[in-house]
This record gives sequence, structure tokens and C-alpha cells, in this order.
Amino acid sequence: MTFNRLTLFLTGFAILVGLYFLQRVLTYHRSEFTHGILLCKNPDDLQYYEAEMELHYYIGIKEYVTEVFLPTELAFRPVTVRYLPDKPEKGRLYTVRDFWFLSALWLLLPTMVWGALVFTLLTENGRIQFGLAMRTKEKPNDKFS
Repeated sequence: MTFNRLTLFLTGFAILVGLYFLQRVLTYHRSEFTHGILLCKNPDDLQYYEAEMELHYYIGIKEYVTEVFLPTELAFRPVTVRYLPDKPEKGRLYTVRDFWFLSALWLLLPTMVWGALVFTLLTENGRIQFGLAMRTKEKPNDKFS
């Protein structure tokens, strides 16, 4: 059975996407969630689109504070915080868009590398061709000597 380049690329891409979603699902299931609130450090920054804010959240009876840079429309609102049980001080604001879709942009780099390897090293007949094009020195023509 031979693969053409497109089939091999799509198979590799499907494996990359599968591994990505497996990693995201495992991280999601290991995570714990709590409620928090975003407080703007400087009230004058509320006139801007984004500002430096503090994410306050409680785990048990202990309060954690993390500095974040987010849109000011989220200031003074309750939010959902995701954290790993072994690192509760590194809680992050949880949104479906940020956790699942924005992190998917990291798939672009391995997809480009995989595509470059498949479409440059694999020939049409399914063989791997790796060769460096080097210039050869031309020998002088000895017709006149």
C-alpha cells in the first residue's frame, strides 16, 4: 500500500489534531475550578480596552491573587478560574474560547513543519528524496592548450 503526499499529510494532520485534543481533555479533567473576581488595579485604566488587573480567587479558605492583562469589560465581574491541584497559585481565567480554541493556534507550527516535510521530501511516486543541490566546479576547457 502506497500513500500519496496528500493522504500522508492529512493522516499526519489528523494525528496532530487528535494528540492536541487528547492533551486538552487530559488537562481539563485534571483541572479544578473555582469562582473568582477581577479587580482593576488603577481605576483610571477602565477607559482603555485592556488593563492590568488582579484575579482574586479562593481555594478552601486561602486567597490567591494573580496579575492578568485582560479587557476592562471583565473588571469587577465574577469569573471562573481554572487551576491544577498541585499548583493552585497559578490559576487562570477559564473561558472556552481561550482554553480550547486560542491554544489551537499552536497547531499551526507543527502543521507547517509536517507539510514542508511531506511536500518537499516525498516524491510523487512515494519515495523519500533527500539531496542537497550543490554547485560543481567546472573544469577548464583545454582545447587551446
